[in-house]
Amino acid sequence: MQQQATRIAKALPPAAIPLSSTVAIPGNATPELEEFLRGAFRRMEHHHYFEQTTNGTIMRDVFSFQSPLGVLGRIADSLFLTRYMKFFLVERNRIIKATAESDDWKKYLPDA
Repeated sequence: MQQQATRIAKALPPAAIPLSSTVAIPGNATPELEEFLRGAFRRMEHHHYFEQTTNGTIMRDVFSFQSPLGVLGRIADSLFLTRYMKFFLVERNRIIKATAESDDWKKYLPDA
């Protein structure tokens, strides 16, 4: 299985936390792994799994992260960061779903 790795830079709103990541896409595009290389987190991985069904495609996210600063980072995780990251992923997936189910996807894949 051949993989393509692409480095991207992005920011997580609303705090605009800068992140640098590598996205590895296997030949069949399932699963996709996004590993964050630099940024506010000690470690972050985001796996995307796609499953074709008779009603369309199901995307499942598996997301894990570890904050820096040891005990202080674990406290921040439990107080607010885990809840924020869940909100971020749910909102992001809502936007992806709305885009995929409308003609808006053509803005991103004009040659398709």
